Amino acid sequence: MDLKGKTAFVTGAAGGIGRASALAFGRAGADVAILDVNAAGLDETAGILRENGAQAESLVADISDYNAVERAVAATIARFGRIDCAHNNAGVIVAPQHFSETSVDAFRRVMDVNLFGVLYCMKAQLPHMEAAGGGVIVNTASVSGFLTQHGNGPYVTSKHAVIGLTRAAALDYGPRNIRINAVCPGFVETPLTAKFFEGNPAGRQQILDQHAIGRICQPEDIANVVVWLCSDQSSYLLGSCVVADGGFSLV
Repeated sequence: MDLKGKTAFVTGAAGGIGRASALAFGRAGADVAILDVNAAGLDETAGILRENGAQAESLVADISDYNAVERAVAATIARFGRIDCAHNNAGVIVAPQHFSETSVDAFRRVMDVNLFGVLYCMKAQLPHMEAAGGGVIVNTASVSGFLTQHGNGPYVTSKHAVIGLTRAAALDYGPRNIRINAVCPGFVETPLTAKFFEGNPAGRQQILDQHAIGRICQPEDIANVVVWLCSDQSSYLLGSCVVADGGFSLV
């Protein structure tokens, strides 16, 4: 998967899937613009990229702020001249609660980041891709975009919406040589999900037992799918929702 001469834009890159994705783009030869609200984590990701010989642009921004996203995309264009690939990955989750007990503010925060953040990124990225003659966007959805879970209403709703947004945009932009797809992880072992395991070996085993493949997903597993989706090897995929969950949704 050779992405030499291309520029990738990755959100939520201070850790987890976003960091793994940024590093995978760098290994494939791309210049990488990375965005997150976590400046310290972002600096660490940028340092690893540069140590491995990749060019990196570090951008601190909240994707729920459209103006901040526009500025970040403009800074990427100013630095690298183009955006060929984008992984709109940043997301949040709230503590599980019964639907009627989930506050409107909590619901709105999840939607602002997980749905509107993806929308804002695409709206800022697409004009540059179209002007350049094409590009590829991968949005992080989830198996929760197909399934549902007790006590997780805001997240489930947001990921269903990301899948709809991805497919609607793909239909509009496919004829303009811009491929838009989604990756749908299951349970991924990241700093965000680490709290489910801390001091809870039985809980970890319970999660492990839900994966037919016999291991829990690591961020690099998803990053590999993202880079593949941005490569010419997946050139006929448009509006696809690639489930990468090790059989989590089968159990």
